[in-house]
Amino acid sequence: MWRPVWSSTLLAGTGTGGGSSVGHLREQKRGRLLYYWYERLADSIGCPTDFYRKFECLMRVMAQSAPVPAGGECHLAGHIRHDPSRFVWDIAPHHFCKPGVYIWGAWEGEAARVLYVGEAKGTIQERFESRYLDEYQLIAQYGDKLRRLPERFPTRRITDRNDYYARHLGERPSDDRATRLPRAERYVKVGLQNLWYYVIPAPDSAHVRRVEQHLIGAASVSLFRQFQKGESGPEWAFPLLNQTHVCAKRGNVVWALLREDVDLVRYYKRWLEGKDTWWPEMDRHTGC
Repeated sequence: MWRPVWSSTLLAGTGTGGGSSVGHLREQKRGRLLYYWYERLADSIGCPTDFYRKFECLMRVMAQSAPVPAGGECHLAGHIRHDPSRFVWDIAPHHFCKPGVYIWGAWEGEAARVLYVGEAKGTIQERFESRYLDEYQLIAQYGDKLRRLPERFPTRRITDRNDYYARHLGERPSDDRATRLPRAERYVKVGLQNLWYYVIPAPDSAHVRRVEQHLIGAASVSLFRQFQKGESGPEWAFPLLNQTHVCAKRGNVVWALLREDVDLVRYYKRWLEGKDTWWPEMDRHTGC
């Protein structure tokens, strides 16, 4: 069983300074930095346009040089360094011991894009140590086969996914693993060396789910707009790996950001389905 190892390289300067007033002020400043993006995003829940503007600012921060420290001592981004026996989360562990939302992305600079948005009502650490360890183990086990699969995302029903992966992998995955295999497939096609993550810790879990839902909608529309512009290389062609909160439904974030334009919503739906839009582009990218 592979286990994560917390990197010690990002722990310098994280002491509280004992009980001194200087240490207390330093801790307050660190707290403001730690929750900066979460509080900014949470303030715009219910206002999709304002939320989208803040998401674009966050995207520029993440794209500058992923992984990016979010100010001074407060490192919120990293890569997973891995070898055959362990993973190293390239981030200070106390930032993981919080509820919050997190973003998996790929590439850097102008090519940077979001792959997946998740939430943790417990701690981000618990989420990473269960779900993402398992996905990396799936990559280690099936990586070559997953890389060569023709693109078929999304496959909605778990039974269909089980049948699909059973045919191509030679064994039938459990229902839990059937939901994780599409992510493992995408990650190995994108290239593990290109992956990064960005965590957005929250002071509590009260609004984590709503922030996640808004982030999913904003990120999905952002990717769709890039696709519309003709930037249809592998960096932009495909939608998020999330399959909830990406659909345009009357009254939700996606519907509002697409300006309730019925024709635009129809094209967005075709893009999500993928068959005649981005599947061929992904297959060219992976050589399938």
